[in-house]
Amino acid sequence: MIGAVCPAGSDHVVLRECPALRLPRSLAFGIALSALVAAAGLAAPALAASATMRGEVMPPGFGRLSLTFDEPTPTRIRVSNGVLVVAFGTSVKVDVARIARELPTYVSVARVDPDGRGMRLALTRPYRANLIEAGERAFIDLLPENWQGVVPGPPAEVLADISERLRVAEAKAREAARAALQSRRALGVRSASLPTLERLIFDVAPETNLKPELANGELTLTFDRPMTVDPAAVRNALPDGIALRGQETTAGATTLALKVPKDWQVRSFRDEDGLLLDLLKPAPPPAVALPQPPAPAPELAAATAAAAPPPAAAPSTDTPLPRPRPRLRRRPPRPQPPSRRRWSIPIRSRSRSRPTARSSISASRAGREPPASSRAAWRHWSSTRATRSTPPISRASCRRSSRM
Repeated sequence: MIGAVCPAGSDHVVLRECPALRLPRSLAFGIALSALVAAAGLAAPALAASATMRGEVMPPGFGRLSLTFDEPTPTRIRVSNGVLVVAFGTSVKVDVARIARELPTYVSVARVDPDGRGMRLALTRPYRANLIEAGERAFIDLLPENWQGVVPGPPAEVLADISERLRVAEAKAREAARAALQSRRALGVRSASLPTLERLIFDVAPETNLKPELANGELTLTFDRPMTVDPAAVRNALPDGIALRGQETTAGATTLALKVPKDWQVRSFRDEDGLLLDLLKPAPPPAVALPQPPAPAPELAAATAAAAPPPAAAPSTDTPLPRPRPRLRRRPPRPQPPSRRRWSIPIRSRSRSRPTARSSISASRAGREPPASSRAAWRHWSSTRATRSTPPISRASCRRSSRM
């Protein structure tokens, strides 16, 4: 819609609709709804905590304001020009209408700030204000200006409640610490020795970070999470020259203190095996070549060689061969002495009957020596017995001997 003024002398205004400036109905409805929601949000007050306040006169001669909140609320107080100003950390809904009736000798008027973050109490005369906070409760003591002695404390039942809460909280904390200790991962350590370095491999969680610090032979390794450390296992895994000085595990970190040679260097990086720490050994000093004497002049060398005596024959270093062992000649076997076996001469009995015992004895005797009747045969047998073996005697010879 656009407007146009009529010619002079006319009081009419002509309104014409401009199609180009027309808005869609849906867009206009959305803009209006957004504006209403924003206005409602700005006008709605924040959700305030509730509190209960009571006033009572204490026997020692001071007044006490007791505030009980539905949740712990920070509270601050100050006295300015006879007015007690109480400030809260959050907005609080509290009824202060009966405070003047409960403490008429201390408070004359009380009101709450519009935003609910404080209240103001007009005092009947100057007082000293003391604040005591105990969990969800707060106590404001109005002490006379001439008050002497110890400042009053909270009630006994409040102290008992605080003690019970502390006991329960400590038990929960110990249980949580025990559970966290059981869920901690043990720190695994391995080592590898190379010619130029000593490598330490730490088996830790993938998201664990390591910060090494080396100063004057003292190496401090800091892991950014708590872990269980077995000092004996760590000492057994460390290579020669490196010693464990101490270890500490806190709620958020694990620290190892190592002793290393002063001239070593350190570097750390992450690998698929875990966190790797290399302790670099110093490089060995380069070999220094000794200066060689200058070579003598050719003429001087020739003269020296001519004047020098001939070199002695160097002893032979060859090992002498062993001498061959003489070959032993085998002696011919010694001739055996002639056998002295006596030949038995069987005697055939003339009778065909079975020989008797006497005939058997005679036959045995005849086997050892010739019959006595033959003198010639006996001499021949005696002469040849010691010199040579007696040839076997045939049956015919025996027969001849018997005949003779």
